[in-house]
Amino acid sequence: MRESLSNIIKEMIAPYHDGDIEDVDLLVSVAQCAWNMNLLPEDLSKEILKDFLALFEDEKEIKQLIDTFYLYKKMNYSDDDRLFIDYDFIRVDDEGLYKFEVQSTPYDEENYHNNFKALMDEELKDRYEIDEENKKGSFIFTAKLRPGLWRKIQINKTATLDDLHYAILDAFEFNYEHLYSFFMDNKAWSEYCYSSPYDDYGEDASKVYLYELGLEPKFKFLYLYDYGDEWRFSISVFKELDTTVEKPEVIKVKGEAPTQYDYYDDEEYE
Repeated sequence: MRESLSNIIKEMIAPYHDGDIEDVDLLVSVAQCAWNMNLLPEDLSKEILKDFLALFEDEKEIKQLIDTFYLYKKMNYSDDDRLFIDYDFIRVDDEGLYKFEVQSTPYDEENYHNNFKALMDEELKDRYEIDEENKKGSFIFTAKLRPGLWRKIQINKTATLDDLHYAILDAFEFNYEHLYSFFMDNKAWSEYCYSSPYDDYGEDASKVYLYELGLEPKFKFLYLYDYGDEWRFSISVFKELDTTVEKPEVIKVKGEAPTQYDYYDDEEYE
């Protein structure tokens, strides 16, 4: 009698979680994709990988897990032809302990298209509809350099963090000569950051759209410009609007913009 697919998947993902149900849920879905890719012809395997990765923002990390689980299945269960269709979490006790059960069927192309592929297509459709809704409208950000010195900037949700970078600099009449980073946990030099294109420090800010960040009013983060002088701007989400603008607009100003560079005449010190 073959080992249950539920137990196989449980063993496969065990080294990668500490019991948190959200982590387990993610890992099981990744294992499902990797397992089924082993059964598919190469063209279908590439297609399902592309569709699955489209569901995630951090494609690189997910791809690494898929490669790991794919190899695990190939090395240990190469002859197992069960198609991993779906899975359910079942509550075991009142303290929040869960187990999952896998639903499977013998693999053939008809089962693949009618079951696993159909579920994947539905997830992609739901994700697309959510993304389209999230793209609508604009944000008003407050960019504050210090108390009494700030700008309110309206910018569309479809703009990137790189676009926001330029909008902030324009609002304070700064030039574009230096690198920058957005620290989304509001802590300078943390790992949770998006940075200038081609900067080695963080992820590319030009590839991150505002609507992808789950921003809500009062959310705060740090924009640091010029790694030498370290101009630090406190950025907060002031408001979400249904309307859009043709280009980023400064809609309210408080305080006079500072001089970006202070050059002193040597004669003053003679």
